[in-house]
Amino acid sequence: MKRKATLTGKHSELEEFFENLNQLKNHFDKLFLTGMIKHHEGALQMLTIISGSTNDEVKTLSENIATTQTIEIETMKAMLASK
Repeated sequence: MKRKATLTGKHSELEEFFENLNQLKNHFDKLFLTGMIKHHEGALQMLTIISGSTNDEVKTLSENIATTQTIEIETMKAMLASK
C-alpha cells in the first residue's frame, strides 16, 4: 500500500501553486467555452440574413453551419456543465 507523502516548506508552496494553477485553468476553460457558445449562437443568428438566398452553394453552407454549430453548442454546454 502506497502512502501519500506530505509536503512541507517550499514543497507545500509548490503544491499550492499548482493547485492555484489548475483552478485558473478551469476558470479559463469556462471563459473560453462561454465565449465560444456566444460566438456560435451569433453565427446561427447571422444565418437568418441569408435564409432567402437563391444560391445553392450558400444554402448548403448555411445548412451545414446550422447543423455543426448547433452540435458544437450542445457539446460545449455539456462540457461547461461538467466543470
